[in-house]
Amino acid sequence: MNTFLVRGLMIFSLLTATFFAGCGSSNSTEAKIAIPVFFPFTGDFASAASGLELPFELAVETINQAGGIRGQLVVAKFIDTESDPDVARARAEEEMANGDVSALFGGLLYSVEENLFEVAVDHEALLIVNMNDFGSPRYFSSPEAAENNDLFLRTIPDFSGEVQLLVDRWNKRGEESIVHIVRPLEGWLILDQVLQKTCESRGCTIKRVLVQESAPVVEVLVRKVLAMKPDAIKLSFDQDTGLEILRELYLQGWKKDVNAAITIARLRADHLLDDGLSEKIYTALSLSNSTYINDLHRRGTAAYADRWLTAVYAAGGYDAFILLSLALQTADARDARAIASTMRTMSAEPGTEIGPFDYPLALELIAEGKPIHYRGAIGLRGFDSFGEADSEVVPTLVKFIDGQPVPYLD
Repeated sequence: MNTFLVRGLMIFSLLTATFFAGCGSSNSTEAKIAIPVFFPFTGDFASAASGLELPFELAVETINQAGGIRGQLVVAKFIDTESDPDVARARAEEEMANGDVSALFGGLLYSVEENLFEVAVDHEALLIVNMNDFGSPRYFSSPEAAENNDLFLRTIPDFSGEVQLLVDRWNKRGEESIVHIVRPLEGWLILDQVLQKTCESRGCTIKRVLVQESAPVVEVLVRKVLAMKPDAIKLSFDQDTGLEILRELYLQGWKKDVNAAITIARLRADHLLDDGLSEKIYTALSLSNSTYINDLHRRGTAAYADRWLTAVYAAGGYDAFILLSLALQTADARDARAIASTMRTMSAEPGTEIGPFDYPLALELIAEGKPIHYRGAIGLRGFDSFGEADSEVVPTLVKFIDGQPVPYLD
């Protein structure tokens, strides 16, 4: 490992002690820029937030190894919303009043994102979201939302293509009766609604099994599901309990694969890689994400690759943080509209194409006054009028075999 990289990693390890709400500022005395990231690390939906900090940590490492933002190191300041929209609002108000940058990331829950956006509008700040397909001003109830689309960017494409791919596969295999085991988290309920409508139009039936408890009696739940005699099973649950449900399904005799999103790290921790059960799990993963995960392994950063969530918002979160940092090389950190405009330009205008790990090259080009087109991990082609990403993400179905995502073929 070269001296520059060693020094970069040493700096990174000193500066990226995890930030949570109420924890105060970093002990580091070096100049830095803190960018707030709001997620429910505690409360009812804490398990769903497991690992969401990962893409931001990786982006911070990438940025700081290349020199940071205008010579200052960057920190992702993780702030706990406690799964409560009101707590999120109060902490966002405090952060916007005292923060370094007129931008913030958040927040997993639709209701939290709506509150964060209202705070962003009040403080002339930019809200950047890498989750929740329906969490945007297009759907927010606030009358001011539509008037302030320029203060919102979302780096996750519409997942309707993923749903269509899944339903088409069920139909192709003659699987007409589907059971969806789902925890009533906002995003999963929206996914269920889209699945229901898509299946209705394609001739299959989705039977929803809502699980209100965060820790249900798994044996009883699985017995109920199998008694419904499904042709296929989709699982939308937090990873801890989701893995328990998966194990119990196979213990009780389920023979087919299950559609679920699980990180490689959890598969390994639960020894599912060792006993081959991981190969019974498949998920919808974008081709760009699949390439990205393999690239992380090739670069020797398997710790990130193994924990990477099998959903497009992981790469979208990384891209959003990198793109914001590139915009801050030229835009005023206190001018949210200038930041958003620069992010739009850098992701859409003609220029040298920049991949997810081309941050040093991007800095050189910006310093020379040359245009860049940040494509990143999701193939960005800009943002629409509502701030929603236009990208070349193409979903495919994959399994994880030997820790690597591979196409799930018939």
